[in-house]
Amino acid sequence: MRNVSELQLLPKPAERGRRQSVDLREVLKAIRYVTRAGGGWRLLPRDFPPWPAVYWLFRRFVRLMLRCTIHNIALMDDRERAWREANSSPGILGSQTVKADAPGA
Repeated sequence: MRNVSELQLLPKPAERGRRQSVDLREVLKAIRYVTRAGGGWRLLPRDFPPWPAVYWLFRRFVRLMLRCTIHNIALMDDRERAWREANSSPGILGSQTVKADAPGA
């Protein structure tokens, strides 16, 4: 597992229905394996959770990310219509980065 924040990106468990029977860390490892190896979901080694569970969580994750992507594209489009920079980020200046003209100023 590269980063703990990857687990925060995964969808939250559903409030209804069965509890998840697979470890999300193992699901992430399985998704990485399939994308690197280029094999099919059904060819997932037995060391990983069952392929239907991994594939279902992968599709759910993709759908959530697609919603975020669509929202971000719409936001950039709205910003461009308002004649603002599409990808703006707030500028934060620290006291050490702003230079004074004269000493003591």
